[in-house]
Amino acid sequence: MRIYETYRQSSNESTIIFKKNRLTNEEAFKLKEDIEIVNKLSPILGRIKDLRKSYERFKEWEEEKNKEIDEESIIREYIIKTHQFIEQWESIIKREYSQIQSEFIKEKRNLYEKSFEYKLIYNLRNMILHTHQLPYTQVVKSIESPHVIWLELDYLIKVHTGIQPSFKKELLSLDSEGFDLVKIINNSFPMLEKFHELISLLLIKEQPTSRLTGASYRIIKFYNQHQEKDGTLGITNDEVDINEVNKPEYRQTFNFTYIPYNYAYFAALSSSLQLRLIGKLGQETTSEFPVEKDGVIYKGNDKVKYLEANWHKVGEQVFELPKDENIYSCLYMIDGLKEEDYKRKELEFTEKEHLLLFRQFKTRKQPKPNIDYDAEVIIVYFHDETAQDLEVIYSGTVNALQRDYLGNDWRGFQLGDSFQLNDKKVRVFKKTRSIISSRDRYFIGPSAMKTHDINYKNLDLDRLN
Repeated sequence: MRIYETYRQSSNESTIIFKKNRLTNEEAFKLKEDIEIVNKLSPILGRIKDLRKSYERFKEWEEEKNKEIDEESIIREYIIKTHQFIEQWESIIKREYSQIQSEFIKEKRNLYEKSFEYKLIYNLRNMILHTHQLPYTQVVKSIESPHVIWLELDYLIKVHTGIQPSFKKELLSLDSEGFDLVKIINNSFPMLEKFHELISLLLIKEQPTSRLTGASYRIIKFYNQHQEKDGTLGITNDEVDINEVNKPEYRQTFNFTYIPYNYAYFAALSSSLQLRLIGKLGQETTSEFPVEKDGVIYKGNDKVKYLEANWHKVGEQVFELPKDENIYSCLYMIDGLKEEDYKRKELEFTEKEHLLLFRQFKTRKQPKPNIDYDAEVIIVYFHDETAQDLEVIYSGTVNALQRDYLGNDWRGFQLGDSFQLNDKKVRVFKKTRSIISSRDRYFIGPSAMKTHDINYKNLDLDRLN
């Protein structure tokens, strides 16, 4: 079987490359089995397709890429597609995945309660269907500034007689004259994508784990090996007829089998192994995942084979406990993913571990220890995402830091805290802390840096020695 790649040139013409590589019948059979397994995710991941298309059309209007799209039709379309997106999920969960219905209801409630944008869109949908009024009062377009679609608060409350009472009460309490629907839509779509990802993960967990994991890993590995033009890969038994291809009347139909990389990547990105052990951290490393034996923790290998896939250690955290013990946690993900996704997942893992341990120790009914004013604090500054240059800007006691710089109310920085350092706005990107004392190490950098692009492996005090 031949491997092919379809991609679009700068002229937007579609081009097919037939690779020199060929698959044996056995390799092709195995690949087709993997494709069949991964394609079962199609009805799950396809739920957001129509909403995404509507949002893309909205962006075309906003960026003046399509002059034929008017704001009225695109706003109505996006609002209706948002409602349909949620309704379709409700339908498939109720009909085919009733075992996770309670979790779905919980996530849907969280979306509504925590997202003002979604609440507004939800009520605007009722406004469109029942009052037939346009969901805005003014449109401002300018070359020098972003477009604005303004919805006056008084107008909304006046014309939308069927607005939810609780939401109306919330609107009346706002110190605002109205809303820019351009911002509302742009802020809502990432939240809906996140909701889609959460529900998809619930359904992916209902699939046969080992088969889906192995199939996804092999498809990603196949793409990493054969993709050249950032295009779509597939396989076919057909060959180009060299003797006929240059003739004007040449026509040929190919039977292509598409390899679903996006589904495989999503499944792999959604698969992770997180381990948490308590004991004394040893110096030795195992050849597999980390283990605890007789009170001693042995760190795991950076690469481990499990469930028909290779796994890559993305991040690890060590927290100190009394009596010379530690809490050791680490995160493994499937090998072959993009580096920026590993960095993003490492940051999420780090933040969750800090929050979990903070809550765990905060809720203990032991008296809260007093601050050790003589404990050591180190603050390290790094200049850019590479984190190559580390600069210790403070090393000393908590007492001295409070007295000379931060004041007596300072009780430590939290991960993500922003503050002014001289004339720069900075942020805490990494924090190494001890649970039983204020012996903290903070790594701070310019606040404008993108967290996903930072090389967190370089944020290590050992590099300064």
